[in-house]
Amino acid sequence: MTWVFIEPTDVWLFRDGRPFSAGEGHVARSIFPPTPLTVQGALRSLVLGHSEVGWQEFRHQSTPKARELGEVIGYPAVQGRNASLGSFSIAGPFLARREGGKIVRYTPLPADVVRYAQDGAHFGLRPTRGLPFKTEWPVPDLYPLWPGKTEVVKAPDPRGWLSERGLEGYLRGEPFAPLQGEKLFDREPRFGVALDYEKRQSEPHMLYQAEFIRPAARQDGEVGLLVRLGPDVTLPAQEGILTLGGEARGAYYSQLDDGRVSAEAGLRVPTRRFKLVFLTPAWFSGGWQPADGSMGWSRILGGPAVLVAAAVRIPQHIGGWDIAVGWHKPMYHYVPAGSVYFFELVQEDKHSISFPLGAVTETPEGELSLDAQGFGQVVAGTWEWFEFSQE
Repeated sequence: MTWVFIEPTDVWLFRDGRPFSAGEGHVARSIFPPTPLTVQGALRSLVLGHSEVGWQEFRHQSTPKARELGEVIGYPAVQGRNASLGSFSIAGPFLARREGGKIVRYTPLPADVVRYAQDGAHFGLRPTRGLPFKTEWPVPDLYPLWPGKTEVVKAPDPRGWLSERGLEGYLRGEPFAPLQGEKLFDREPRFGVALDYEKRQSEPHMLYQAEFIRPAARQDGEVGLLVRLGPDVTLPAQEGILTLGGEARGAYYSQLDDGRVSAEAGLRVPTRRFKLVFLTPAWFSGGWQPADGSMGWSRILGGPAVLVAAAVRIPQHIGGWDIAVGWHKPMYHYVPAGSVYFFELVQEDKHSISFPLGAVTETPEGELSLDAQGFGQVVAGTWEWFEFSQE
C-alpha cells in the first residue's frame, strides 16, 4: 500500500463552497483538511501534466495515447460522453504530522465526545436503555447517547484533534486527551484587491478578504495532508512538486510505504456492536443516512446491521468548479468528518461484517463514484449498552 504525504511550500487556500468574488461583503473562508474533490483533482492533474498528452486531445479522448491515459485517470464529460475516473482511486485526505521517523494521522474530535467538568478528561458517550422519558425523533428506533456517570460533563473544545494513539483509546472506550488545533495549523486572514490585467492596475472598490491555512512551523513537526493511493495509481515520481488549492499554491509530495505511516487505529476483528467514526465526509441519499434506512446500511456495510444511535454534526456543503465545462458543480449536503454512528448486528454471527471497512458512502445520481475519490473513510470501535437506573 502506498501513501502520499503532501507538505506546503507556502500557505494554502481551500475555499468553502460559497460563491465569492472581490467587492462582496463576506470573507472567503478555508476548510481544512480540504475535501477529497480538491486532492483527487490535483493528483489527476499531476499525472496529466507529466504525460505527453495535450489538454484538448485528453479532453476529447481523440488519440490512442489520450484514451490510454483516460483509462488510468479518467476524463471529463464532453459532447454527451459521460465523465469517468478510470481506475483512479484514493482514500483521504487526512491531516497528518511528521513525528520522528513516522507520519502520524490526526482525526477531528468525534461528535459524541464530552469532558468531565472536574478533571477535564475526555471520553465518548454510549447508547442508553431504560431512560425515564420518551423522545419524538423522526427515527423512533434510535437510542439517546449518555455519559454513563453522574459527574457533570461539558462540551469539549471543538478545535481538538486526535492522534492515532488518542483515536485508538477513544475507540476502546478509554479516556484520552485531544491536541488543540492551533498546534497543527493556524488560520491567517489576508486582504487583497482585484486587478485589471489589461490596464495593469487595481480595480476600484474591489477589496476582498480570504482566509489562508498556515500549517505548524517546522520546529513543531511538519504538518500536511496524507493520502492513500489506490492499487492502480502511479504518480510521475517518488517525490516532487504539485499545485494544490486556490491561487495554485505550491506543495511538495513524497510517496511512503506502510511502515512510515501511523494510520492503523480501529477494529481488525469482527464484533457484534461497533461504531463508525467518519474521517472524511460522506453523502447519503436520505441526508444523514441512506433513504431506505436499515436496508441501506446493510447494503453499504455488507451485512445485516441496525443503526442504534448517532452523533452527527451539521451538514457540510460541498460543490466546486468544473474546469472542463467552466461552470459550478452541483452542491450537495455531506455528513462531515467526526460524525459517529453506532450499529448492532441483527444476528449473533460476528463474521457477517469484516473490518476494516472500505468507504462508507453513497453517490448522487449522475456523479462520479465518491468512494473512489476519497469520501466515506471510517474507522471502527466497539461499544456496550449503558443501562440507566434511577436508583
